Amino acid sequence: MPATGPADLGALTIADADTRIAGGDLSSVALTEAAFARIEATNGRVNAFVRLMRASAREEAQAAEERARAGRRIGPLDGIPIAVKDLYDTAGVVTAAGTGA
Repeated sequence: MPATGPADLGALTIADADTRIAGGDLSSVALTEAAFARIEATNGRVNAFVRLMRASAREEAQAAEERARAGRRIGPLDGIPIAVKDLYDTAGVVTAAGTGA
């Protein structure tokens, strides 16, 4: 597959990202960093993100990358960053439900 720059990573489908991570053509860390870059570039206009969990996301991406290199991915979503709506209770994270808390 051709090299994909950070801007292009946002256009990948989950299936494509899964295939590329499984094949060693894509780093979970690079995909996570590309997601953060896209958020930084657009969130000022769309205000879609209340809280970014950068440290834990990077730790999880690194762990997923190590599992992928060892051939021990835990499923097709392993290593693919996600966003969770602020209405859902998440362990260790303040759930403000849009109140600004």
